[in-house]
Amino acid sequence: MGSTQVGSGWLKWAVSASTAAALLASPARAGEPATHLPEAHPAATLEIPFVENQGQMHPAVHSAARCFAGTVFVTHCGEVVYRLAPQRHATAFGPRPLRESTRIADERAWSVVERFAGGDPSPRLEQRSATSVSVFRESAPSPRTTAWSNVDLGAVWPGIRVELRAHGDNVEKLFEVAPGADVARIAVQVDGAHSLSLASDGALVCSTGLGDVSWTAPLAYQIDVRGERRDVEVHYTLIDGGYGFVVGEYDRERALVIDPLLRSTYLGGSGWEYALAVAVSGNDVFIAGTTGSDLDFPGTTGGAQATSGGAQDGFVARLDLGLSTLVQATYFGGSNYDRISALAVTSNEVVVAGDTGSNDLPGTGAGAFPFASGGGSDAFAARFSRDLGTLLSATYFGGSQQEELDGGGTALVRAGNGWVFTGWTTSSDLPVFLSAPQTQLSGSFDAFVVSFDASLGNVLGATYLGGSDLELPGSVAVFGNSVYVAGTTYSLDFPIVPGAPQTALNGFMDGFVVRYDNALGQLQGATYLGGSGSESALGPCVIATSSGVYVAGYTDSTDFPGTAGGAQPSYGGGVYDVFLARLSANLNALVGASYFGGAQDDIGYALCDVGGDVAVAGFTTDTALPGSAGGAQSTNAGASDVFVARFSPSLSSILRSTFIGGSADDSPNALATNAVDMYVVGSSSSFDLPLIAGSAQPFTNGGNSFCTRLTRDLALCGSGSSYCTSSTSTHGCQATMNASGTPSATASSGFVLTCANVEGQKAGLFFYGISGAQSVPWAASSTSFLCVKLPTQRTSLLSSGGTSSACNGSFTLDFLAFMSANPGALGQPLTVGQQFRAQTWFRDPPAPKTTNLSDAWQFSICP
Repeated sequence: MGSTQVGSGWLKWAVSASTAAALLASPARAGEPATHLPEAHPAATLEIPFVENQGQMHPAVHSAARCFAGTVFVTHCGEVVYRLAPQRHATAFGPRPLRESTRIADERAWSVVERFAGGDPSPRLEQRSATSVSVFRESAPSPRTTAWSNVDLGAVWPGIRVELRAHGDNVEKLFEVAPGADVARIAVQVDGAHSLSLASDGALVCSTGLGDVSWTAPLAYQIDVRGERRDVEVHYTLIDGGYGFVVGEYDRERALVIDPLLRSTYLGGSGWEYALAVAVSGNDVFIAGTTGSDLDFPGTTGGAQATSGGAQDGFVARLDLGLSTLVQATYFGGSNYDRISALAVTSNEVVVAGDTGSNDLPGTGAGAFPFASGGGSDAFAARFSRDLGTLLSATYFGGSQQEELDGGGTALVRAGNGWVFTGWTTSSDLPVFLSAPQTQLSGSFDAFVVSFDASLGNVLGATYLGGSDLELPGSVAVFGNSVYVAGTTYSLDFPIVPGAPQTALNGFMDGFVVRYDNALGQLQGATYLGGSGSESALGPCVIATSSGVYVAGYTDSTDFPGTAGGAQPSYGGGVYDVFLARLSANLNALVGASYFGGAQDDIGYALCDVGGDVAVAGFTTDTALPGSAGGAQSTNAGASDVFVARFSPSLSSILRSTFIGGSADDSPNALATNAVDMYVVGSSSSFDLPLIAGSAQPFTNGGNSFCTRLTRDLALCGSGSSYCTSSTSTHGCQATMNASGTPSATASSGFVLTCANVEGQKAGLFFYGISGAQSVPWAASSTSFLCVKLPTQRTSLLSSGGTSSACNGSFTLDFLAFMSANPGALGQPLTVGQQFRAQTWFRDPPAPKTTNLSDAWQFSICP
């Protein structure tokens, strides 16, 4: 052991919120596997404060944080000491009683000490924590003292700062490497370890007298010039008695962050939340909605509006793609109610829209309409910097009565160089253009559509939309030079354009779809959509693609038009079924339609384009749905669950569907996708949502929002799909991955990965990983992309065969046979639902490092 010792007399304080293990896993008794706090328990991710030594600890201690498995101390000279307590004294849901915890000197315990070799740490407490702490002295307890969220160890090495945080079941060190600084200077000496080793998943394992504890595999990233997060390859390297990092290619003129901690998430504070919009951009997932947590919505410190303006505010949150980290959040609102229900993201901005009862919204001074109009509520739009740290501008839009956005996440879209959003109004005096297609309010509730320039400083076009009854718009989409709006109408005289496939209201209420030019100056197409019952198309329910215009909603009509060739041509049962319809781009033809649902109730609410296919999300009370047998969650877990279903572009087949939910009610509000995954946001009353271990917030505070990440094939298991970009070889070959067979956890062969269109007579190999997908250049100026996150496992060298200089070579690998022959390989043992991503490398001399890479293949293990 080193010279620093931690005795029980140094620690006499109690913390009002407790944490889990000091180093991710509670130490086990020697020879036993490490155990973990149950991950769904609310204590699992509470911030654990550091408390300053004010005489209650040994003079060598600067600050400390109390954990389930012991205590982490920071000394004045910058050592980090983990005092590990024997597990037999820990309970499943909390630390040992205080009286026992003060006698740790009499028990078998263990200390692990980290020292920064060659460094010069200077610890200071930096950010105040919301958690309260009482310090107990020999005579009497002091009043509650200030607690701190993190310890800043300063510039430990030249240009390299180190920060320490305790939260959840983790103690986290962040290494911030300034431009030009040398990552190789990082060297952490570990005393008190029997041994250090690297696990197959990239973790660093420290063997102690009480069992093994571990640091998770590290991640590294940079924020580029557009404000987007870019992942950088990184892994541990063992040095004499300690560890450092090996980092891949990165921009040395920009800062680099190394974080040895990476992991559906809840999102919310102690009040209630509704997540109403989601967008995926670059390496970020953005979520927006409304919150009643006016004191403790997480992550708002450093946001454009760090505190709530009233009892109900809008919120915007930024998370990483893995939903493991809440990067930043912000409130948005004034002194009355405020709700964000639509969201769009560019390379450097986040734009939201919603409705408000506040007459003091921030940021409206430079907006096209800086003042509220005096009605019960107004619509608004607002722009934030991509990092959510700055409110750039905002604007009201409304008349003397009421405006709201009920549509959901895509009620706002980018149109040319500006922004278009839609909502409903009861005002007869909206600031619409005299040249607008409809200049007057026609009924009790009409839709409105408005366009602003990029700065929100000028209105470019505005129009009413509706007949003599009621209209509720759902969402807006843009394709080419056309703007499409979909929603619900009760009007017999809705403004239909000649040539529409349905010119009359067929039931009590129908869906509608309209088409405008980009300037909102001309109504170019409009149609009803429905059968003899009732239809509703609310939420983010319209998308426009090269295959046509798609609209989703729910119906009780058994004669919904166009379903004869659909994947489900007949009504499934219950009060409502989902409908999904495809129209021509000019809205002159209903190309096809389909029902979706079982014997109970099914409500369609959100749509997105998935590589040409169409995904629809909603909620259901059914226990089984068409296509759900192979889904990530094959059955309903509660009263009502979320569903996501993926259809072919023609709507003639259901490719797969899945439930998402826990034992209570769960409902979605928006759906988004990138090239690899799908993201669903909504609201949950369940405390046991699946797949939340390691997420940014794995527990609910009650009535929280949620975000779930799915593979685009919606599968728990299966042969998978391709993603990422293949580079072009010397002779124009683009190697492509594919697979055949079933990746079964119980089979020893039969699932074959294939890479075709490879240069002939080349040496190459397969490599795979289990940490996720990425797309980063292999090296500077390389056209090859590394699509599999580290750590990776590679196979033995293979020959492509074929003819030299031709594209007729190939590689094949029976993946299950390889795993059977290599029981210690990454990902062993195989478990159902486990996700793998694989790629092929082969030699190609003109490429940097003689490297050429295929696209990538993702698959999940079946029973």
